[in-house]
Amino acid sequence: MKNSDGSKQMQYSKKILTAMIRLWFAGAVFGMIFVSVQLCILLLVPEITLNMPLSLDAILNYIGIPMTGGTVGYLLKSAIENKEKIQHGTSDEDHPL
Repeated sequence: MKNSDGSKQMQYSKKILTAMIRLWFAGAVFGMIFVSVQLCILLLVPEITLNMPLSLDAILNYIGIPMTGGTVGYLLKSAIENKEKIQHGTSDEDHPL
C-alpha cells in the first residue's frame, strides 16, 4: 500500500503486531534483569532466602508460551496462504510483500 506522496504506509494490523512484539521483548528483558537481580541478592545475602523466592519459572513461561503460540499461528497462516495459492495457481513472485 502506498500513499500519494510515494511513501509506504504500514497496515494497521502490522502496527499493532509490531507494538505487541516490542512490548513482549521489553517485558522479557525486564523479567530477565529482575530475576538476575533476585539471584544475585540470594547468592550474596543467603539469610534472606526464605523471605524472597526466586521466580525463574514465571519468566520462562512468559517467554515460552507466546513463542509457541506465535509459531503455531504463523505455521497455520502460511499453510492457509499456500493452499490458496495452489488452488488459484499463483506463486510468490506474483504477490510481493
